[in-house]
Amino acid sequence: MTTIALRPKFEDGTETTFAKAHAEALGRAFPALDDLAHQLDVRGPSSFDAYADVGLPEGFEGDEAAVAALVAEASPTYHDVAEAMAAFTALVHALEQGQTGSLEEAEVAPTLAALSELRRVLEHVNGRDVGFHLDVE
Repeated sequence: MTTIALRPKFEDGTETTFAKAHAEALGRAFPALDDLAHQLDVRGPSSFDAYADVGLPEGFEGDEAAVAALVAEASPTYHDVAEAMAAFTALVHALEQGQTGSLEEAEVAPTLAALSELRRVLEHVNGRDVGFHLDVE
């Protein structure tokens, strides 16, 4: 099974030191964090994906080649850092309070560490006119 990793990428090319372990923890928790974000009425991590705005064709049923073709034709979308920080802060607070949704118990600590590090990285550019997205590796 391939593990996806999610890393923050900045519009201006700002480099980060986001650890591989954090990127992989976010990748494993991605669907559960989206579910929890929905429960909290905040944006989920998938909404900050580079290609979150790529529209899938009507009746899409998981054809990876079709998705790859759409992404190849699209430009990445950059998102507001402050909005992301607010969403990720809400997720951290919920997890700290034991509101884990569908996240497996063994994934709570690594996910909290990854979200905390992601907030630290975003804080570094917050207030500058720099967008970011989560890049899937």
